[in-house]
Amino acid sequence: MSTPEDLDARLLELLDGQPESVIEGVKNSLAREEAARIIRELRSTGVEMPALWALDEFLEEEDPEETYRIDPIMLMEADVLLVAQKKIGKSTLVANFIRAIVDEEDFLGRLAVTPLSEGKTIVHFDNELGAVNLRRWLREQQIINTHRVHVSDMRGKLGAFDIMNPVVRSEWAERIRAVNGQVIIFDCLRPALDALGMSEDKEASRFAQALTALKIEAGASDLLLIHHAGHDGSRARGDSALSAWCTDEWKMRLKDQADPFSPRIFSAFGRSKGMPSTELEFDALTRRLILKDGAVVALRTDDQIGHILRIVTAKPGITSGELHSEMHASGITNKGQRASAINQAKLGGQIVAKKVGKSSHFYLPESAGVMWSEADRKAIGSWNVDQMDGGNVDQYVDH
Repeated sequence: MSTPEDLDARLLELLDGQPESVIEGVKNSLAREEAARIIRELRSTGVEMPALWALDEFLEEEDPEETYRIDPIMLMEADVLLVAQKKIGKSTLVANFIRAIVDEEDFLGRLAVTPLSEGKTIVHFDNELGAVNLRRWLREQQIINTHRVHVSDMRGKLGAFDIMNPVVRSEWAERIRAVNGQVIIFDCLRPALDALGMSEDKEASRFAQALTALKIEAGASDLLLIHHAGHDGSRARGDSALSAWCTDEWKMRLKDQADPFSPRIFSAFGRSKGMPSTELEFDALTRRLILKDGAVVALRTDDQIGHILRIVTAKPGITSGELHSEMHASGITNKGQRASAINQAKLGGQIVAKKVGKSSHFYLPESAGVMWSEADRKAIGSWNVDQMDGGNVDQYVDH
């Protein structure tokens, strides 16, 4: 094995007679490698190594019952991304979220909330409003359990929140633990990226991952990260990996993009049950946001659901992947729109999903009792029910 002295001697031998520019280039390259090694070592400091499970032992562990912080749009242990267009009320939505959690009220007037654990709090980092506006907007919510909320005005101070540095992250984790933080809110992403010299296009998800690490290290449960939407309000700005990072993605946008005073639309999609696009009502006196009559704002979804019904009618038992392929072939190329329409059709009772192995199969409600065995499906393919023995499907059912 070569010693450091051997390597130094070999380096001098290789550099002998080389131009000064080459020597400087080698020194710079070695310096960058050493700097990268130090950074890797720093980032790994204090990080707990995850367990390596044998699969049989892993599967023997009992799964906890699936519970929601906000039913049906926010699971426990969630990392939620709220994407909202500028100046349409995202800070108001966040304030409503805080009040609903600590005062145990329905979120947006209709969605049931699981209260914080005994003695736990919300920690709210804000870098947009400033202390005066943040104080005014939270005061207007008339929160009762104000002792269960801790706020930090980060405007102009984001350099102190360099959670990409494990040492700094641990300091913030300790501060959150000290106030028993269970839910963390960070509003909003872009100013933090700017302060840390990070790219919105390529590094936003890295900061989001660091927030998740902060949440875990602090012993918190849930995280809500706020980010701006693009011009049309349909997706988050910048790094597309943000959508892959979050447990659920909430969106708030204008109903009419040409009218800044038009009603606001709220939707949620991800690992939770989700919620289709729904109009919000705003009470200017109390600054309460309420889901309007629980009514779904149809937009293009009615046509998409109609198309889903035609596909499922023609091909009962169609799998999720096959249904997506059929919808894509018909021109519905956005996967999120397809998934939202399928989910809405399920929530509305227009189709029923049956789980067989790892696959979901879709039926109309009147044929929901039909469950194909794998052999049956391979034998009969995707025939129409009416083609099967004059509509008698009983002989094809796996009893």
